[in-house]
Amino acid sequence: MDVLTKVNYLKNFQIESIFTSISSEFFKNLKNSLNLKPLVVINCYLTKETQSFYFCFMSQSHNCVLFVTQENITILKEILNLLKETTTIFANPTIYKEISQKMNFPEFDGQIDQTTEEQIQQEKEKFSEYYFTKIFISDQNFSQSFQVNENGNLSNQEFLYLTIPCFLIFYIRRHFFPTKYFVDNRFFSAEIGELRLNDFLELRSIGSGGFSQVIMALHLPSGLLLSIKKYIYNRRGKSGIPSEEEKHFNKEKEAYKKINHPCIVKFYGTMAQKTPGQLNIHMIVLSFMSGGELTNRIKHLNDPTEKTIIATQILYAIDYLHSHGIMHRDIKPSNILLDNNGNAVLCDFGTSCGYLSEEEIIHESGSFLYMSPEQMLEETYSFQTDLYSFGLVLYEICTGYNDYAQLGLNNIIEKRSSGEIPKLDVHHGSIIEIYKMCLNNAPEQRSSSFYLVHLLIEKKMFYNKANTQKIKEVVNILNQEESVPPPERGDVKFMIETANKGMAESIFQLGYTYYAGIMFPEDKKKAFELFSKAAEQEHSFANCYLGFMYLKGEYVNMDLKEAYKCFERASLKDNRVALFNLGLLYIRGQGVQKSIEKAIHYFRKSSELDDYFAFYQLGKIEYNFKNYKAAYELFLKGANGSSVPCLFELGMMHLKGIYVDKNLEIGYQYMKQVKISQNTFSQFMLGKMYYDGDGVPVNKAKAYKYFKKSADQKHNAALYFVGKMHLEGDFVDKDINLAREYFLQSSALNNDMANYELGIMEINEGNFESGFKRIVYAAEKNNIPAALIAANEYFLGINAKRDIHKAIIYYQKAEKSREINPSFSQLGLIYEFGIGGTIQTIDKAINHYLIGVKKNCPLSMFRLALYDFRNNKNMRSAVSLMKNAAQSGNPVANFQYGLYCYKHNRVIESKHYFQFASNCGISEATYIIASEVEKGYQFGRKNLQTAISLYKKAASVYSIDAEKRLKELNQKFIVKKPTKCQNFENKTEEHAWTNHFFECLTCGIVGGPKICCCCARWCHFGHEIIDLGIIPDGRCFCDINGTPCQSTG
Repeated sequence: MDVLTKVNYLKNFQIESIFTSISSEFFKNLKNSLNLKPLVVINCYLTKETQSFYFCFMSQSHNCVLFVTQENITILKEILNLLKETTTIFANPTIYKEISQKMNFPEFDGQIDQTTEEQIQQEKEKFSEYYFTKIFISDQNFSQSFQVNENGNLSNQEFLYLTIPCFLIFYIRRHFFPTKYFVDNRFFSAEIGELRLNDFLELRSIGSGGFSQVIMALHLPSGLLLSIKKYIYNRRGKSGIPSEEEKHFNKEKEAYKKINHPCIVKFYGTMAQKTPGQLNIHMIVLSFMSGGELTNRIKHLNDPTEKTIIATQILYAIDYLHSHGIMHRDIKPSNILLDNNGNAVLCDFGTSCGYLSEEEIIHESGSFLYMSPEQMLEETYSFQTDLYSFGLVLYEICTGYNDYAQLGLNNIIEKRSSGEIPKLDVHHGSIIEIYKMCLNNAPEQRSSSFYLVHLLIEKKMFYNKANTQKIKEVVNILNQEESVPPPERGDVKFMIETANKGMAESIFQLGYTYYAGIMFPEDKKKAFELFSKAAEQEHSFANCYLGFMYLKGEYVNMDLKEAYKCFERASLKDNRVALFNLGLLYIRGQGVQKSIEKAIHYFRKSSELDDYFAFYQLGKIEYNFKNYKAAYELFLKGANGSSVPCLFELGMMHLKGIYVDKNLEIGYQYMKQVKISQNTFSQFMLGKMYYDGDGVPVNKAKAYKYFKKSADQKHNAALYFVGKMHLEGDFVDKDINLAREYFLQSSALNNDMANYELGIMEINEGNFESGFKRIVYAAEKNNIPAALIAANEYFLGINAKRDIHKAIIYYQKAEKSREINPSFSQLGLIYEFGIGGTIQTIDKAINHYLIGVKKNCPLSMFRLALYDFRNNKNMRSAVSLMKNAAQSGNPVANFQYGLYCYKHNRVIESKHYFQFASNCGISEATYIIASEVEKGYQFGRKNLQTAISLYKKAASVYSIDAEKRLKELNQKFIVKKPTKCQNFENKTEEHAWTNHFFECLTCGIVGGPKICCCCARWCHFGHEIIDLGIIPDGRCFCDINGTPCQSTG
């Protein structure tokens, strides 16, 4: 047998075999041709003289017996080194140890299988007993008379005797390795056919429960390992009442008959064993899961991809059950099994029930450590109960332990019923968002299995650093399974039926499916109707979502006051989401008068209910008030609950050295956690950090990267910033069409800045009506740039109908900005001059000017100073304000401050300010400079020709004093007086007239509306006129107050 020969050990197991002396040539062939992975089983046999021995090993490709002598022991050592790369099992470890000592070569230190020797020996003994009884029947004295020849010769029978121990172990143990390692892996999927009790060889017990025992068995015809779940119970007596064991068996059997899914243990059928006594033995045959219970593996799960795949498969199994109307009711790690490839399947359906079984729904079942609050309190529960247990499994996959294992029963009940849940750090990944949803105390807030599947896959809520591609491959396979159409899903039917019966929770859940567009197409109208119906029963989350719809203007018109009422009703039930949103309304002044105190009150109440976003808001309030210590402590509390915004703020405080010492290492550690979370908000905030250079150098490449990641998950602000970068060609190529696409997506999510940008784009394209509508929408959302545009349009009445009342509303919105803008001075002008029929109210005007002054707005400084100058009030502060406004570059302020200095004998100081005003086209400043040059005193050497030139310049832009002086000097200069208003067509005057404008304080044409030289000279002659100087692309508003322009040709 010195050549390869096929040997059949069983009808379904044939292998290439060889017996030869060990040699260098054999070793070379071994390296080149033998497939040693994933498993090698070794057996050894000593000769009498102990100078030689037989070394047997079996792999998936070959079965070898080598004759080894002392002379070629070195080659054996090389073979053993080769075997270190694969898992090795010794059929008889004791003999091998004895041989290694006598032959003087080191003990094998390769990848020895970690499975206990006792388990292998049990399997081997059971299989060996069957094999030597039913298959390999030798002569009666074979085993006693068997001797090995010293020259190494073996008979066929002797060869088999040496190799059968390897075969017995390899045949069973090959089922414990991944399918991918086997060239021929058909044995994993062998057909079973009809189940017959005699076809099974029971190998060993692998588990037991309250009602059954699970046996690992070999299906002899196919060679497949299977699990047999045995139920042993007494036959029914005269009462006919079934035992608990019988009930459990029947329930599980019926459940398995209904289900077939790759994430649920495969069901092959049932068998019964006849017994002479009063016992019944019934069996459920299931696929064998060589990876065992998740309980045994969970502490050793380190690979995030493996964790995510297991979590995904469990959730798919739950969703499949729920789609068939089945609640498992006992989801825990010991009911999750792993196959040879590490895939997870759900098992044990003895406590499951269909949704129609009302009695079962309220009956206590499940394992206490994994029970939901409603299970513990024996309240009515539903499909969401399974999701709570799933959340606890997610926690255990994250940490490797059960947080409740060391607690007493009463402590567990207290913690669960109060909503106290174990905290998970954000470094575990975005899957913690699903964990938090599942462990919500309110069942309706756990959502549904189909929505959680959607979040997990579409939002990539995985464990940190999981391989997305590998997960995608698993999901693609699972998605090929035939799914139940939404209307026919058991959980959906249950939801609809109980909703029709008036159950508030189901009405809300049904409303939410329409609201979110999961299972059914999005229908905000139906959602609103169902939320309203549930809210009538004081369902807190139904009131909450009604609040959201009024807040966002979804289906209904935006109504902030109604939103407030809805949140307020929900808050009466201590709904933390409602409390949080009430805080937001007060801090933003939406639907209520802005009140930081009330915002703090509601955020605190929400934080007491463990709303970690509330900690963030409280921290931001303290931060804005520069109470950095309090802010830091609040952010820490939020971070302990894995609040990504809080982690971000802590990182920024360390990066900037605010309250704590500047520490880039700690700051970046926090930012790393933010990045790890893969949370849409976190990706956006990282993008914003790099975009603004906030605590780090500006890096538009990184900003775009993070914005894009967040935008891909439909974060509305991220969509806006990606659009903005494309619009401006900022780092990326300028692409207006692509920018528009992102803005449209963002505006669909009610982003005011996106609506603002789209409005500007449409107005620039000549579509004012739709563009202005977007601007007004954005302004209603308190967008400052949009509010200013809307206010100016209503104030000027160019494209929109003039409406000072609306202008006031939008200027007031813009006035709330921390940034400097014209709204303060515009409101002041409206009330100072009573523009557009507004009641003239000087106190209000001054108050608005003062708001601008406090924010260092130069325009407000100028307007307030000008008012005081004209009315000779508060001259000390007025002079200071006018100077500040002048130094900010306001031409009129330069002239007015220069005039003040000039009149108070500070002529030299006034020169600079007059010169600036003159350069901006203000004729009175030019006239004063001309008069001083003519005198040759304070403004330099006397120069009549220069003075005349300056007089002409001033006269050309409506300086009556300059005209008069030119006449006195007998200069032949004719002022081309304008005879047509610039607002009319066919302008006939010089270009200077086109760009030179004035305000008329008498008529209240101020703050945007201006008049041209023509109208200043003819229509407003004798009025209090302010020369604004040169303003490119201006427009005459002479008739803005309803009086037609008086100019004539």
